[in-house]
Amino acid sequence: MIGALSEVCAGLPDQRKGPRRDGDYTMADIGVAAFSIFFMGSPSFLGHQQALAEGHGRSNCETLFGMSAIPSDNYIRLMLDGASPAAFDGLFMKAIEAAGPLTPFQCLDGRVPIALDGSEHFCSRKIKCPQCSTRRRSDGGTEYFHAFLGASIVAPGHKQVLPLPPEFIAPQDGAEKQDCERNAAKRWLARHGATVAHLRPVYLGDDLFACQPIVAAIHDAGGNFILTCKPASHKTIAEYLHGAELQEHRQTVCKRGKRTTTVYRWLNAVPLRATDDAILVNWFSIEIFNAKGKRTYYNSFVTDLAITPGTVAELAACGRARWKIENETFNVLKTNGYNLEHNFGHGKKTLASVRSPSTCWPSRSTPPLPSASSPGAPPSSRAVQHIASSSTCGPSPLTSSSATGPICSSPSLRRRYDHLDQRHPSVPPLNPPEHGAKISYIYNAWI
Repeated sequence: MIGALSEVCAGLPDQRKGPRRDGDYTMADIGVAAFSIFFMGSPSFLGHQQALAEGHGRSNCETLFGMSAIPSDNYIRLMLDGASPAAFDGLFMKAIEAAGPLTPFQCLDGRVPIALDGSEHFCSRKIKCPQCSTRRRSDGGTEYFHAFLGASIVAPGHKQVLPLPPEFIAPQDGAEKQDCERNAAKRWLARHGATVAHLRPVYLGDDLFACQPIVAAIHDAGGNFILTCKPASHKTIAEYLHGAELQEHRQTVCKRGKRTTTVYRWLNAVPLRATDDAILVNWFSIEIFNAKGKRTYYNSFVTDLAITPGTVAELAACGRARWKIENETFNVLKTNGYNLEHNFGHGKKTLASVRSPSTCWPSRSTPPLPSASSPGAPPSSRAVQHIASSSTCGPSPLTSSSATGPICSSPSLRRRYDHLDQRHPSVPPLNPPEHGAKISYIYNAWI
């Protein structure tokens, strides 16, 4: 995957004018140098460049990343500002292909759930660029921020997710209103829907996406959907449910001595809105009660898939898996040493967006997905690690196999490698683990 990254970076626009001279940094070196920050989990751009300049760092620079020279942090920012974040989209897809068959993620008769959600990765009242979105605060101040729509392949019962290319929420040419998650979702589906159509995707989303334009866009992209549906924001559906005879299915489970009862209710062919052209959807809800009869969970969804007593439980499980893009993607990228929200350099054009996909992009050596005895079965304990934001998408700590088990290369545990690197001058430095890596949300998301 490092080789594929280098090829993409080599094709980025070179802002330098005049003929190239011997010793000039190549665009491949500049792009890979930026990516290496997130691969190594460094919270400091300058500190990382200084570490690369040391003896053992230079070795990793040459052998691990294939770089012939180490550009300075300011030079990297200058050269990458203006590059298109979309240039890295193909790397996400290559990483998914390298992961192997997606059988462990399949459910609902061979379909693959893809969760969509938005997240911010920069906010300031002073630093801004033409790509920033804005909002007014109650104290009269203006905030400038960057956000993106992330997409991840998820499945019930899995801690692993596979990030897909992000779609950035930014001012659009000719648009009178500010960009938003819904518009970004429609653009994502138009750009990538055909690419993932062979996976038979089921798109998951929160209540914001449970509207006619998004549902129509999903159908146009050849997918199905399971979207959260809150009664307060879907009054037409609430009116149809009032007084209707709902079908019901109950399941009682005793696990670790605790008994829970899950009640599913559903109603088919309900209009999504109060218009003549309204799309008909199937509504269902899930309620969970403890042994004392107290309700501990409730949610409701709309879908275009058939609901029967045999499928409603799996539909509800897939609908609830939407939150995995929050926990296993965004939260991991923001809090587990991947520094998605850290300002490594804002730039004047696209730098803030270009750096984000690197955090989410899957690594140079994505391990094959574990086999599953049946579709949707959880992967084994040594399964592929999460590969995650640019706005899209977060990976879990990188691991490699050892005699004593997985070794974590997250910043808090990298000392395990450091002391080995210093064993003896004649011993070559250890490369970071093979399983996983990350990039800031373009750089952050696509390793």
